Amino acid sequence: MRRSAIIVFSVLTVISTMLFSVISEDIVSIPAIIDVVSIEQRLKVELVENASTGYTWSYEVSDPSFLTLVSKETAESSVDTPVIAGSPSTVTWLFSPNKSGSFSLVFRLFRAWEGEETAIDVRVYNVEVQNSSLSECVPQYVTILGSSSGEIEISQLARIVLQENPSTGYSWKAEVFDAAVLRTVERSLLAESDSHEATPIVELGGSQEVLGAPVNVAFDFEALKAGISLVRFTYSRPWEESEQDKTLLVGIKVAR
Repeated sequence: MRRSAIIVFSVLTVISTMLFSVISEDIVSIPAIIDVVSIEQRLKVELVENASTGYTWSYEVSDPSFLTLVSKETAESSVDTPVIAGSPSTVTWLFSPNKSGSFSLVFRLFRAWEGEETAIDVRVYNVEVQNSSLSECVPQYVTILGSSSGEIEISQLARIVLQENPSTGYSWKAEVFDAAVLRTVERSLLAESDSHEATPIVELGGSQEVLGAPVNVAFDFEALKAGISLVRFTYSRPWEESEQDKTLLVGIKVAR
């Protein structure tokens, strides 16, 4: 069952990434991806930076005990980045999971001497590690993580679509980290025809019950000023608190 879940989510991750698109001129869809991986896999992240400008990527893990950095390599990049002068390079991080469970990996682009609060870009990776062995069901020893991040302009709306199951009492709630950058506009129920945009319910730790039919909900956020902000989504029952409550992060950049 766990192996089947890994296959299904590998496909869903690719689909979610491909469906990252503009819904309309003023609403931009941003993917919320949960990468389901085997504990035997290596997790790969590739980003472009330009050290000559002082801007480099730095990362943090929601729970450092989940992850060990195996290697970090820098190579000259062929990516054209006209906004950043100088010679860009591609930085590749390879991580090894230490145990099963869920965590978030957040990368920020900033000058070290100015601090992460001055970051000009962000990438977020939500990961669920399953205690399963590699097999024909999970052929890739190294998996590239899918980013739950996106960029919008001032006055545009960022839309994140998630799936929930009201029959279990569980629902999603959103928390914006920087209210000066983003404002929560509304939470709305989507029609079934929009179901392809939703991040499905996942069994984290195998304890989430799924009854009845799931529904898809959209969260819209308005860009107030240039900057970056994380949004934390929590899947829980409003009347109780549990360590099994599911959480995921999405990173939003508002262009300058």
